[in-house]
Amino acid sequence: MQELGQVHTLNERINILTYQLIREQKLRLCLGGILGLFLISACSTSPPTQHPATKPFVKRPHGKVKLELADHAQFLQNDPRWSRQTLGGSGQSLKSHGCLVTAAAMALTNLGFKTDPGDLTNRLKANGGFTKNGQLIWSGLERVTGGKAKTVFYRKKDAYTVRHCLAAGFYPLVKFELPTRTHWAVVIKETTNGFYIRDPIVSMSTLIPLSTRAPGIDAVRCIGLNTSKVQNIASIENYNGYNDEGLFTP
Repeated sequence: MQELGQVHTLNERINILTYQLIREQKLRLCLGGILGLFLISACSTSPPTQHPATKPFVKRPHGKVKLELADHAQFLQNDPRWSRQTLGGSGQSLKSHGCLVTAAAMALTNLGFKTDPGDLTNRLKANGGFTKNGQLIWSGLERVTGGKAKTVFYRKKDAYTVRHCLAAGFYPLVKFELPTRTHWAVVIKETTNGFYIRDPIVSMSTLIPLSTRAPGIDAVRCIGLNTSKVQNIASIENYNGYNDEGLFTP
């Protein structure tokens, strides 16, 4: 009986050990499942890591160049070297109202004239290039260059006009509306993605797409060299005379 009892006790022990082993395995599986669920839940509900903004000021689409002029100058109207200079007798400063003069200075510099917004403002003042209200007189740009530059005033305001100027080697100055002001910039090139500009209030090393600044164009004026190409650029059907006064706006 004792031996039987010992066997029985041994069997009981085996059963107990087996039960404990199975229980431990189930416990491991259970804990593993819970832990797995916890980790998945933590990944799926954790907020994304906040990184510093790296988005550029504007999109820079790349496209095949169709027309392109020299781009040697980048002037800003708020440059402290000339930002406090006033336009004509208006008392308005280059910083607040100097986008058109600044854009014109970039165009003239690219054409080979040695100037900048401050220098051009002084020359325009000395040669009747402003009205008493600070409006730019377009023929004043011709006078300050001794007739070597030519300005063309257009009645139409479309992509064809801008393209016509670029093709003739003239820099288009385009007017458009910003949320708080009327603004001017100079067009440098056209690609399959549209026109690219130098903007007098945008400090960027690269050209920016005109489409990122405004949905459309409100006016077109062009500046180029007074050469045989003038006949070609003046022959466009919407030519309206280059001596018209252009409204000077910020």
